[in-house]
Amino acid sequence: MILQFFSNTGTVSGSMIQLDFEGFAVLVECGLHSGAAAECDRRDRVLPFEPVSIHSVVISRACPACCGNIPSLVKRGFNGTVFTTQASRDLCSAVLRGTALTLEEEAAGLNAAAKGGAQPAEPLYTTDDAEFSLYSFNGLNYHRTFHILRDLRCTFLDAGNLLGSAIVVLDAKTDEGRKRIVYTGELGRAGHPVLRPPEVPNQVNTLILKAGFGHKTHEAKDLAEKRLLGLVRRTIQKGGRIIAPGPSVGSALLVVNALHRLWAEKMVAPFPLYADSPLAIHASEGLRHHAECFPAEVRARFLTEEDPFGFGRLQYARSAERSEQLAASGEPCMIIAPAEDCNSGPAQRHLRTALGDPRNLILFTNEMPKGTLAQRLQAGEKTVRILGEEVKVAAEVARIDAFNGIADREELLNFVNLVHDSSPDLSEVYVLPEGLDPERSFVKALEKEIRIPVKVPSYGESFGV
Repeated sequence: MILQFFSNTGTVSGSMIQLDFEGFAVLVECGLHSGAAAECDRRDRVLPFEPVSIHSVVISRACPACCGNIPSLVKRGFNGTVFTTQASRDLCSAVLRGTALTLEEEAAGLNAAAKGGAQPAEPLYTTDDAEFSLYSFNGLNYHRTFHILRDLRCTFLDAGNLLGSAIVVLDAKTDEGRKRIVYTGELGRAGHPVLRPPEVPNQVNTLILKAGFGHKTHEAKDLAEKRLLGLVRRTIQKGGRIIAPGPSVGSALLVVNALHRLWAEKMVAPFPLYADSPLAIHASEGLRHHAECFPAEVRARFLTEEDPFGFGRLQYARSAERSEQLAASGEPCMIIAPAEDCNSGPAQRHLRTALGDPRNLILFTNEMPKGTLAQRLQAGEKTVRILGEEVKVAAEVARIDAFNGIADREELLNFVNLVHDSSPDLSEVYVLPEGLDPERSFVKALEKEIRIPVKVPSYGESFGV
């Protein structure tokens, strides 16, 4: 078996791993890149393999970084099956449609601004491409083992990161005996108010660990909520608005749940809360349709509470016209809007109107790669270019990583230790991507803990397993 890594170390997106086994190629993840727009577009358009050569794809969660380039794969000849969990299959429908719409709008904007004779911009894929690719998806339950190939089976365990997120367990039957390869995907956090903690696989031979936050420790939940309270209260009292650019479904759920508690305890006066995101609409509706994703006490809350997570207060911008109205209204409120990197989508529309007002707050829940608008705002740039305009940054910019729902350094180390304790034949550990940690301190700490060499693959690097 050969593992080839096409994920980018040093960033948090563009996940793609190819497993070659018995003459077949299986892809784990097929994500879009995040960073400088031109470089991302180039990487997303030029796949490092022939799509027709891929037998099947396994997706760990419904986010652009993991599934966002599936329509391109299908458009260019892939004719296999995309395996994921039932909840992720439903969410991928919203992710891919929403991404396609953004790509089409960006291409239309570029063409409208282009001078005569310029080559027309073509979207990476269209909404029709996204719709067609959904026929390839097959959603399966957690813990239900299924065959990808005759001698390659797969099982999904709960990763606890967002609705339907999965740890991918691949069991291969080889001439040398059984081989278990585990890809963690993005692991969630213990103590999540809604989702279960990540499950721990056993008898692992090869572990592939995503460690986007291996370089930091999140602040405690109570401290994060105090900071959120202070930021929100100050902004609303000034008559400002809060723009939360593109938190994932997991992050949005954590933020809304925290606000729900603050309102219930009368710590802050209620204010309008909007989601300018098709994915948020599907996620909130999907919560009630996927009881398999929740612990028993949370399922009970669905039966006893009318609005257990605060979604009753959440209003949705279901059209571009409504999004434009919301951006122009100026009313004190909070708006959750994709995308996280702020390079595209409704987030740009809201930032263009909000950044110049010192009463407003731009609230991030994640550290983003260099070259993105989000990273430049977090770095304190005073002027940025949005939708062809130079915009001065007068609004307050803050980040609370504790609301991103992704496991931090200590949680990742604890997870690997638990895997190591239950896997006497664990011999290979790969870390990707290693977040934004240039010192690779997490890798050093991990090697010290488990006393197994840890590899950080470079783009395109192959390993025999």
